Amino acid sequence: MDRRYRLNPDFREKLFRIATEKEGSDAQLGKRLGYQSAPGRRLRELRDGNTKTIDHAKLERLSEITGIPIKDILEHCEEV
Repeated sequence: MDRRYRLNPDFREKLFRIATEKEGSDAQLGKRLGYQSAPGRRLRELRDGNTKTIDHAKLERLSEITGIPIKDILEHCEEV
């Protein structure tokens, strides 16, 4: 099972804002993160904090998309 993390709320907003800008839309970012059905909805739940945790693989993809090194992202996370 993949490790899961809880992102610092302020950093979470920044990370998803940058990622959405790079991808062009919530729906496109959701697809890039691997969400198949209603790609924007699951992403918005993560971005808005309704879904509290995110797996390591998605953090790595967000790192690739945003250009923020994974080690810097993990500094703003708590493993759960």
